[in-house]
Amino acid sequence: MMAKRVLTIRGGNWLTGTLPCRSLVFAGAGMAGLLALAAFLQHFPAFFYQRPVSEPFWWLFASGMLACYWYGYRAIRDASAEESQCLVIVIFAIVFCLLSFLIIPFHSIDLSGYINIGWQQAGYGASPYVTTLADIPNRDQDPMFRPSPWECTPCAYGFLFCRLAKLFCEPGQWQLALFLFRALGVLVFLGAGWVVWRGSRLMGIAKPERSLFLFLWNPLVLMMFPVEGHNDLWMGLCTALSIFFAVAGVWLPVLPLLAMATLLKHYSAILFPFLMLYLVRRIGWKKTAVSMVLGLLLGIGIGWPYLVDFRDFQFAQQLQNAGEMHNSLMTMLYFPFEIGQKHFPWLEPVGRWFVALLRPASSAGFVVFLLAMMWRRFRAPSYEGRTLLCDAVLLHFVLICLATPKFYCWYLGMFFPLALWLPEDDWLRRAVLAISAAQLLSLTFIGQAHFLNVLIMLVLPLAWALARPPSWQPRLFAPGQR
Repeated sequence: MMAKRVLTIRGGNWLTGTLPCRSLVFAGAGMAGLLALAAFLQHFPAFFYQRPVSEPFWWLFASGMLACYWYGYRAIRDASAEESQCLVIVIFAIVFCLLSFLIIPFHSIDLSGYINIGWQQAGYGASPYVTTLADIPNRDQDPMFRPSPWECTPCAYGFLFCRLAKLFCEPGQWQLALFLFRALGVLVFLGAGWVVWRGSRLMGIAKPERSLFLFLWNPLVLMMFPVEGHNDLWMGLCTALSIFFAVAGVWLPVLPLLAMATLLKHYSAILFPFLMLYLVRRIGWKKTAVSMVLGLLLGIGIGWPYLVDFRDFQFAQQLQNAGEMHNSLMTMLYFPFEIGQKHFPWLEPVGRWFVALLRPASSAGFVVFLLAMMWRRFRAPSYEGRTLLCDAVLLHFVLICLATPKFYCWYLGMFFPLALWLPEDDWLRRAVLAISAAQLLSLTFIGQAHFLNVLIMLVLPLAWALARPPSWQPRLFAPGQR
């Protein structure tokens, strides 16, 4: 029997609290210990950066983080309705963020690419949409530039990202730029946690601290954003804020925030017709037009330094980069051709033909899906807040996880906060959580295992989520209520 109270927002002796609180503290201490161990082992490059040697550690790290995550969630779930663990969750989240600064980004070189984009502008006055890194003379002698596989590819991000990258690189110090990018990543992470909590309350989630925990303590989110500093969560935060304000009835910043999300990464552009329809039906077309004009002016103001060179944008190279296959469903479908052509050379041209058909077929399939959802919403007599939320998560999920030829684990940050506003028994919420847990295995050799990568880290978690929920199919187009 639990005789003592668990920690509440007002304080309390949480070290000697009830069992759920102690379990939560133990889980947080375990995750903090694993992060600290990773930071410590980075001081031994012969171990840390040698995959055959460090592989057992990454399996220990991934399994340990996921075990602590599940153990902590059980503690939150078993707490009584009148007890809150929010303060414990937030304190450990801050600890995780502080520890993340001790870990040097190692999983990807995206931060180096961000700094390259910023220094192209700050140091050379070149537009990253017109000039590539390979076009800059003597770039190998500039300490601000780092080798990149995208040296011949123009910038794939939006105008707002380029503005921020230029700002961070203005001092001309690589380590300072790296710190600023990572510091912004931590602030966005904590801000997104706050938005997840507030949005869960707005959407009527019974225990919003569960959503707060599932976001701030998610091992993949911790590794990809506070540690690695990816910009996908920047877009995810702006998109979540846009929908939050729309549902809350604060109409003016809705479309400007969605414009900002699109000017970071372009995926959120698919939500414009849905948010505009929601606003028109809720507040009328005049106020919607004001928000739209404000968003348009904001977009033009941010993008004007780049738009003056619009005719010189290298769209062909950008499309080629976007069409590359990596760790996606397309990659898994192509894998038999990749393996078979080693023994049957005639499969190589067949595989190229297959991919040439698969890319446009996938894009066309998503466009049809998008238009079908738009038509159904326009025909429906009402459009409620929860329906808008379900549409936003589903559209991002289908586009990013299923339809695109390229998928990286950090792409989940673009819609992960939104998914935590869905009801706890929703199949899509479970699918996103399961995929985020499985994607942590990208730290192990599974991340480079091609077919196994997609099968274990994407297909199987999705199949598990689809097999479990009650009557999930009607949720795809349920009218919803707020």
